[in-house]
Amino acid sequence: MDSIVLPVILLLTHGVTSESFDKTIIVGHKEEEVSLLLPEHLLNQTEYIWKKKEDHIATSFGNGSLNIPQSSYRERLSCAHGGSLIIKALCWEDGDEYSVDIMAIDNSRSLIQYRVIVQIHKYIRHDTGPTLVNATVGENIILPLEDGIIEKSEIEEIDWLTERWVYLAATTVDGNFRILEKMYEGSLSSSPNGSLIFSNVMKRNEGVYRACILSNKGKIVERMYQVNIFEPHLETSVEKRTSTESASENTIFFPVLTSICIVTIFLIIIIGYFIYQHKSKKVS
Repeated sequence: MDSIVLPVILLLTHGVTSESFDKTIIVGHKEEEVSLLLPEHLLNQTEYIWKKKEDHIATSFGNGSLNIPQSSYRERLSCAHGGSLIIKALCWEDGDEYSVDIMAIDNSRSLIQYRVIVQIHKYIRHDTGPTLVNATVGENIILPLEDGIIEKSEIEEIDWLTERWVYLAATTVDGNFRILEKMYEGSLSSSPNGSLIFSNVMKRNEGVYRACILSNKGKIVERMYQVNIFEPHLETSVEKRTSTESASENTIFFPVLTSICIVTIFLIIIIGYFIYQHKSKKVS
C-alpha cells in the first residue's frame, strides 16, 4: 500500500498544478509595456523560468532579481517585485505565447501560460478623395464600403463619424449595428456588408462623413464621403427659369432676323436698279 501512495504524493508535490491549464490573455500596444503578472499566492517563490514558446528568455526570483540569457532581451525585460515579468517597448514580434515554470519554496512546481497580443494600428487615409453622394430631400442614401479595401475576414468594425469627429454609429460586415449619437436614432441603419444608410434625408444631413475601418491586422483605413442634399423645388425653379429664358430669346431673335433679311433684299433691289440704269445710258 505504501508503495502505491508514495508516487501519488510525489506527483502532487512535484508535479504541475492546475495553473498549467489556464492561459492569461494580455493585450498591449506597440512601444508600450506589458506585465506578465503572477497570481498572488505564487509571488515571492524560489525561481521563475520564463519562456517564449520553447525559448528560455529570462529567470526571475522572488527578491526582484532577474537573469536574462538572451542579449536581444536585456534592454527590454525587467522584473517586478515578487517575480512577475515586464516586457518593455513592445513590437509586433512580441505577440506570442509565453509560459513561466515556477519553483515554489516547498519545491512544488506550477506552470502558468500567457498569450500576449500586440495591437499595432497603422492609420491609412483615403487616397482618392471623398466619394460623392447626391440626393434629394426625403430620399434614402447609402454610404458604400468599397470591395477590396480590406479583406472582409479582417474587418473588426467600421466606425462612422462626421467631419468634426462626432461618432454616429458603428457597423460590422456581418450586419451588427449600433447608434452612438442619439439624435440619429430612427434615421440610420446598416446594410448587410456594413455600409451606412440614411433614411429620409434632410438638408441638415449634408456634409462630410468618415468611415474608419478597423482591421485585425493592425490597420485603420479611412474613407470619406461628401453628401449633397438638394431641395426639390429649387430644381423645378431652375428648369422653369431656363425654359422662360429660352422662349424669350426665341421671341427676340426671329423678328430681328426677319428684319435683316428684308433690308438685305431691299438693298439688293436698289443696287440692281442703279446698275441697270447705268448700263442703259451707255447703250444710248
